[in-house]
Amino acid sequence: MTTQEETTTLLIEQINKGRKEYITDGYAMSIGELISLYKEGDLELNPDFQRLFRWSEKQQSALIESILIGVPIPPIFVYQTDLGKWEVVDGVQRISTILQFVGELKDENKEKREATTLVGTKLIPALQGMTWQNMPKEPLQLDFKRAKIEIKIIKSISHEKAKFEIFYRLNSGGTLLSDQEFRNCILVMVNKNIHSWLVEIANDNNFLTTLNLPEKMLQERYEQELVLRLFIFSLYTISANNLTDYINESLFYTQTPKSFIDKVADKEFDLENAKLKFLKTFSMLVKCGESNVFAKNGKGQFLESYFEIIAIGLYLNIDSYDEVADLPSLQIKLSELSQQTELSQMVGVAGMRAIQRIQRTVQFGRKYFAK
Repeated sequence: MTTQEETTTLLIEQINKGRKEYITDGYAMSIGELISLYKEGDLELNPDFQRLFRWSEKQQSALIESILIGVPIPPIFVYQTDLGKWEVVDGVQRISTILQFVGELKDENKEKREATTLVGTKLIPALQGMTWQNMPKEPLQLDFKRAKIEIKIIKSISHEKAKFEIFYRLNSGGTLLSDQEFRNCILVMVNKNIHSWLVEIANDNNFLTTLNLPEKMLQERYEQELVLRLFIFSLYTISANNLTDYINESLFYTQTPKSFIDKVADKEFDLENAKLKFLKTFSMLVKCGESNVFAKNGKGQFLESYFEIIAIGLYLNIDSYDEVADLPSLQIKLSELSQQTELSQMVGVAGMRAIQRIQRTVQFGRKYFAK
């Protein structure tokens, strides 16, 4: 039995080990200096990150207002590469907002974006229509460039996942991003190939046709989350108390079996083969004439439970299906699904948590669509 002294020793050892894995430094830097670093190519903003964030004109104007009136700005976290350049890990939208306001932000083609025109705020309504060009140089432009932001630097000698860990810890709670936008940021940081693969198959026309999602859900990248759910739910047993943790831990953290990103990195999960099976699954559903297949009786709103049963169940069995010869039998299975007595025990049950439901729906779908 472990003694209190042994427990304390182990705790201290683990904390000391954790501290060594995060080599950080930090100091305040003026906005003018940050702008210069960016112009010289020493401050890097990942274009994929910029596309994932979407601040409104009102939010951008609020940040500029805060700087002008001296409200402290949260620290920017950067990762220092072996070449000494800084990659922005956390604070991309804040830096992008500042750079676009002064007319220096470049797009993925290295072309300067149109400078921001501010909107009035509650405290300073006179910001309405203000641009950097028509803002008085003295004192406002000078004060703006002299304002300082705290920079936290993650040194390149930290362990290889340090920047991912920092972003995860800073943004996993209370983030303004949707769950999938948050995951996308991490995927861009950890494995761009997985992110590109995910975006490509989530844009498949057959897949989107079967979902029939409202615009708001598409803006939040919910279709991409559904792609991940299909693969995560078919690969991993539930090991968390809530759905978000289940997906995130399976995707990034699981040790035994390996996480999804580690399986891909170690070539234990073939992205190309999985894509082909995915495309075949949704091609067959569309050919069955099911444009609203994931709604109860083909009518109404999208239901996650129907997606778990039909999409994952068919995907897990898709290798045994012929895309032409088996269409009639698949149509019958789809039409008879609502008559299954087990369905009522999984769909629309009051008080059933998503985690509990998924355990049942995936297993049921696997059996139901088996040939």
